[in-house]
Amino acid sequence: MSFEIAAGAGRPAKRRAALPRKPLTHPFMPRSLIAVFFLLFQAGMLIHARFTPSRYFCWAPFDSQSEYSIRVWIEGKPLSSKEVKARYRRPARGLDSRSIQHVKDIIVQYETKYRQEQNVRVQLDYNINGIPQAPWVWVSP
Repeated sequence: MSFEIAAGAGRPAKRRAALPRKPLTHPFMPRSLIAVFFLLFQAGMLIHARFTPSRYFCWAPFDSQSEYSIRVWIEGKPLSSKEVKARYRRPARGLDSRSIQHVKDIIVQYETKYRQEQNVRVQLDYNINGIPQAPWVWVSP
């Protein structure tokens, strides 16, 4: 039986020069953090939107059909359909595929920010998906 000695056997092993180490990359680097934050924000707003009437941040905001009619009285005098359309930039009677809260928000924003008339009364009659709802009324303070 013969044994062969491997080349270099019996000699101490040479130490290799240490290679420069790459900095450890953490899974949550800035780009990843931004992406995770964005997804968490969307999930949070989706949950929020399911429990509020406005549904601005909902992934499916067009899930209802609203038929509405806006009537406005200033100092007891009713406005015509053309005057209502000029006032809110929405037809006095119409359909909206978003939540009815959008129409209400348009009316409230206009009346609180742009108009200063006294004794304004707005009545919004509407139905959602064909089901009549109680009239919504806004009266100037």
